[in-house]
Amino acid sequence: MSALDRHAVALVLAEIGTLLELQGENRFKVRAYAGAARALEEASESLEELIGTGALAGLPGVGPATRAVVEELAATGQSRYHAELRDRTPVGLLELLRVPGLGPSKVRALHDELDIRSVDDLERAAAAGRLSRVKGFGPRVQASVLEGVAFVRATSGRRLISGADRAAGRFAESMRSLDAVLEVAIAGTVRRREELHREAVLVVSAETTDAPRVVDAFLAQPALSSGRRASPSEAGGRLADGFAVRLVVVPPDRFALALLRETGTREHFDAFAARATLAGLELRGGTLLDPAGAEVGVDSEEDAYSAIGLAWVPPELREGLGETDLAAEGALPMLLETGHLRGCFHNHTTWSDGAASVVEMARAAHARGWRYLGIADHSRAAAYAGGLGPEEIARQREEIDEWNAGNGEQLWLFQGIEADILPDGRLDLADAGAALEALDYVIASVHSSFGLEERAQTERILSALAHPAVTFLGHATGRRLLQREGYRVDLEAILQYAAAAGVAVEINASPRRLDLPWRWWHRARMLGVETAVNPDAHSTAELDYVRFGVDVARKGGLDPAAVWNTLEVDAVRDRFRRRGVGKNR
Repeated sequence: MSALDRHAVALVLAEIGTLLELQGENRFKVRAYAGAARALEEASESLEELIGTGALAGLPGVGPATRAVVEELAATGQSRYHAELRDRTPVGLLELLRVPGLGPSKVRALHDELDIRSVDDLERAAAAGRLSRVKGFGPRVQASVLEGVAFVRATSGRRLISGADRAAGRFAESMRSLDAVLEVAIAGTVRRREELHREAVLVVSAETTDAPRVVDAFLAQPALSSGRRASPSEAGGRLADGFAVRLVVVPPDRFALALLRETGTREHFDAFAARATLAGLELRGGTLLDPAGAEVGVDSEEDAYSAIGLAWVPPELREGLGETDLAAEGALPMLLETGHLRGCFHNHTTWSDGAASVVEMARAAHARGWRYLGIADHSRAAAYAGGLGPEEIARQREEIDEWNAGNGEQLWLFQGIEADILPDGRLDLADAGAALEALDYVIASVHSSFGLEERAQTERILSALAHPAVTFLGHATGRRLLQREGYRVDLEAILQYAAAAGVAVEINASPRRLDLPWRWWHRARMLGVETAVNPDAHSTAELDYVRFGVDVARKGGLDPAAVWNTLEVDAVRDRFRRRGVGKNR
C-alpha cells in the first residue's frame, strides 16, 4: 500500500471530477468521481480495509472506473488518469476555481473565450473590462471578481482546520514511529484550533545526538517538497498546495517549554515571560532559571505555568488577549468539551440535500452516544437543495413520530426546519400552515442576496429574528472559509437583539463555516447570547463536525451552560416551548 489514506485518495477523486468538468465532459462522469470522493470520505474503514475486504466495491457511487483509480492510488500513490487530465489542463485553471463565484463552467468559458489561464490573467482582464465579452460577466461581476482575486491571494497556501488536522496528524504519526523519538506533540495554530492554517508545527522530544537523524527522516517524507534543514534540530517544507510543515526537535528536559513556546501567539508567550520576571524567574535558552541561575525543573506545561504563579491555560485561549491575567486570578472559564454534548439540531437528510435518511442519521447519532438529534431540512425557497413544502414537512413528521414511538427512549428526534430568510426579511414559512404547528424549532438562515448593503442586510436579519417561531439564527455571517467572505452585517446589533429576544445564535461547526467566528463569542458571551454547536451535517460522517464547533466555543471562552446541546432532552423541550412554533412533542 502507498502512504496515501482514504482522505488523500478522496481529494484526488474530487479533483478528477473537477478536471473533467473543466474539460467539458458529461455531467454523469463528473458526478461519478464526485460521488466516489464523498463515499470514501464518509467510509468508516481505512483504505487498506476497504480494498482488502472488498468493501470498496460496495460503497455507494464507487463503480469500476473509480474503483480502478482508487486501487491504483493505493498501490502506487499515483493515478495515470489523474496525471493525464492534469497534463491536458492549464495549470492555473484549478487556482481560478478558488475565486468566489467561479465554478468550472465559468472558468471554462473564460478560458475558451478570453484564453484566461491564471489568476493574473483574470485580474488583468477584469481590470480592463474584458470580462464583459463573456456571457454573465457584467460590471458588478467584474468588480466582484477583482475582490475575489484579492481573497485568493490572501488565502493562498492556507488550509481549513480539518485539512490541517489531517496533515499534522499524518506527520506526527510518522515521527512517532521512529525509534529515536521519545514524544511528539502538534503545536502552533493547529493546537490553538484556529479556523485557517498556513503551517503545522511538530515539537519532538529526542536526545540531542539523535536530532539530526530525526530531521533526516522528516525531510525524507514523500509528501514534503522544498524541504530545508534550518539547523541540526529544525527543518521545514511544504506540501503540494503550499501548506507548510515545520519540525522542532528538543531534548526531553526542554520539551514542555518548547511546546508552550510553539503553541501560543507571540503575545501570549511575551505575557508568560513577563509573568516569569514578576515571579523572580528568567526565561533563557529554552529553560526557566531561578534568581541564582539554577534551572527550574519543568516536566510539563502545567509545571511551567505553576512555577510562575499561573493556572494552566488551555491551548485554545493562548492568543494574548488577557488570558494570563485570568490565569493569575484563578478566573479562567470552564470550557465546553465534546463529551458535554447530548445531541445537535442543524442536520439535513435525503428529504432535502442530505445524503442519509432520517433513520440513518438517527442511528448514527445514537452510535455516538447522543440522547437526541434535530432534523432541520431546507425550506421550499431553497429549491436548489430540494427544500420542503407543507406536504413534505407533514410526511417527514410522520416518519419522525414513527421513530420516536419505537426508539425515543434511546434517541429522541426533534423536527425543525432551516427556513430561508428572504431578501425582504420574511421567513420562508408563509405557506407552511398546519405543518408549521408540528415543528419543534426553526433555524433562520440567509442563503441568497449576499450583496445587500450592510444596513439592509442587518434589517433583513433582525426582521426575521422577530418572527416568534425562530429558535436559532443559522451561520450568522454567511462566510465560507477559503471560498467567500461573509456578507456585510452589523453583528453587534444582531447579537444584542438575539440576546434580548432569546434567540440562540448557532456555532455552525462545518469546517468551511465555523460561524459565528470565535472572536465574536467573547462579546456575545458578555451580552448573554446562548448558542448550540451544530454540525450542519449533510451525511452521517459530518455529525462529527461538532468537534470543530467545540473548538470555536472553547476559543470564545464559552461555558457549557451557554450551549443548548449540553442539556438533557427534557430541558431541550422546555427551551423549545419558550420559542416553540407548535406542539413540541
